[in-house]
Amino acid sequence: MQHKLIPAFTVFFLVFSPGILLALDSHFVMLRGVYVTSDWVKFDSGLTAWDRAVTFKHSDRATYFEVAIWEEIGAVHFYEFPNDYEDNMVTGIRYSEKYKLLPNWGTCDIPLSTDSYWDRSNESILEATVLAARKLGLPDTSTIDEIENECEAWVARDLTDYRESFAILKVANMPSKSARTDRSVFLKQAIIQFLKIVVPRFPNSEYSLTYSGHGGPGGALFEGMLSPQHSYDVLKTWRYLIGKNLAFIDMGGPCNKAGFSDLSTFCPFANYYIASDLPNGGYNLDDWSIEKFLSTDEDTQWHNIFSTSHSLLEAMKKRIDLKRQRYLYSVNDMTSNKTEQANYLFSCAAFNLFSPQYAQAVKEAAGSFYGTLSNLTLGDNGHYDLMESVEATGNGSLIEALNQVKVYQADNRDFFEWEEKRNGISTPNFQSSYGSAINLDFSKALPVIPTDRPRLITSNTTNAESTVTISGGVTKDGGLTYSNSVFPGDTISIRPVIEPDKKHLGKLLEIIVILENKAKELFLLTNNSVIPYTLNDSISPFSQIIGAPRLFVPILDDYKYTGGGPDEYDIYVGYRLADKTDEIFYSLEPIKMSLN
Repeated sequence: MQHKLIPAFTVFFLVFSPGILLALDSHFVMLRGVYVTSDWVKFDSGLTAWDRAVTFKHSDRATYFEVAIWEEIGAVHFYEFPNDYEDNMVTGIRYSEKYKLLPNWGTCDIPLSTDSYWDRSNESILEATVLAARKLGLPDTSTIDEIENECEAWVARDLTDYRESFAILKVANMPSKSARTDRSVFLKQAIIQFLKIVVPRFPNSEYSLTYSGHGGPGGALFEGMLSPQHSYDVLKTWRYLIGKNLAFIDMGGPCNKAGFSDLSTFCPFANYYIASDLPNGGYNLDDWSIEKFLSTDEDTQWHNIFSTSHSLLEAMKKRIDLKRQRYLYSVNDMTSNKTEQANYLFSCAAFNLFSPQYAQAVKEAAGSFYGTLSNLTLGDNGHYDLMESVEATGNGSLIEALNQVKVYQADNRDFFEWEEKRNGISTPNFQSSYGSAINLDFSKALPVIPTDRPRLITSNTTNAESTVTISGGVTKDGGLTYSNSVFPGDTISIRPVIEPDKKHLGKLLEIIVILENKAKELFLLTNNSVIPYTLNDSISPFSQIIGAPRLFVPILDDYKYTGGGPDEYDIYVGYRLADKTDEIFYSLEPIKMSLN
């Protein structure tokens, strides 16, 4: 019996995370993606542009991680840059003291061709060029231009090494763009690998995802390189690892990311979604200044937004207000060019209520109504207005349900009369799905909304009143559903969550896990073994952890059950103070697991 259990419970890690955000006093982990091509910037060119777009990388409110998909070298790198990243290495300031951090500073500390130094006598010029060439390992006969080019190459290599020193994960051998499905699988696996590194480091944080680049409707991410299916898989795993939804997904920069299929893919795993059904950008500030740019740049302002907001909703609205202010700074340019712009804040909870009603309406209407709603007959890649199609149904409850999805917006409708009727969300688009894609055809099925972990009845050894809650169950799909029955070939996870009594926050706690089989034999699950247990024996803890609002107990993570003798297990989870072992708070109701 013991030997059967040990393989199932060998690898453990403990992650904890806070509950629902009431007051915005949490730390946010921001994952920002970018796609880097060689025609934009080469890998070995040193500091680029995307790595300096976020000028302030870390505060007590937020920490940025950036993922760069490097097309040139066929790899994806994940970075954690410090706040002084750009300050230490500023391109174009050749003689800056900051460059003394470079290994080859001394080698490249030579005059420029535009420097008055080169205007001296021919003999001096010759002597200087020979010395500079020898520093760089070039022939004595090298020209000034050759010396300068080589020096720039040395500096670029140093700057590249400096940039790459902040890469916390590098995943190579990315499939070519032509192998769409293989590349999508590669990106999915790389991102999940990164998440498994970062989540244990920031167990109490809220999480968000944003992307700087092109976009389009259909539920894909990273300019279509991560398919709708694999985008869905990544977000499902992310939600499972942190035990709750992402705080928000911000696709307000890429174009046309407010499609029904986008919200269907992303909203099961996020509280809020930001996007537009229009192209974004294509305008200039009327009187450009760095102050105006930075004051309306969300990447720069997120730290301030979080520190001055009392709720997540308030923070989301402030993010939208930044767009409106940038529109106001560009009113003349936008008006003269008729540049229609909008950014919307969507409630994912409201969308998750609307989408099945919408699917039902389509099924009931069929025929011409289906044709009106489906881009398969429209042929416009899903840019038809969803509200207009819903209003055409005359279904008042459906119209009201859709009205609840959009909770805030910024646009420039007051600058000039818009030519197109756009209300924030475009009709379903499922033409861009590829690989083993989820079914985004709303007439048939919608992505499953994750269920919460089953709530378990709790008690304690002293029968004292407490606010402790424990939830958990057996899942085969990353928390989308929970089921007690396990069959050979199933890959299961059991990650119950404990919400300790508030007076235990910040104190050292010992997590306890007890298994009971069908024969009523008891076993203690410790950090490296499963040992027989008899009531009144001393209890060895599963792990020790500092009390936080939510504590994960990773009993099993992606364990593949290969079969064996049938058995049933009751799994009890609880905790105690490390310095007060006689008082235990535990699940009176167990997690049940039936092995078939």
